Amino acid sequence: MKPLDINGHNIVLFRGGDSIAYALEGYCLHMGAHLGVGGEVVNDRCVQCPFHGWLYDGATGYCVGK
Repeated sequence: MKPLDINGHNIVLFRGGDSIAYALEGYCLHMGAHLGVGGEVVNDRCVQCPFHGWLYDGATGYCVGK
């Protein structure tokens, strides 16, 4: 996982277990934790928030659970 700042937008780049590269908004919508600092790739294409475990799907960007 690689956190980036591009033109003032924080994003996280990661490669899922399916070998596809994904980019997501860098911050969790729940409490604002940075997903690229302590977050983990889980379920092949999701990033798990390091604070409360919320999951964000790399393909859609949606929060898909906890």
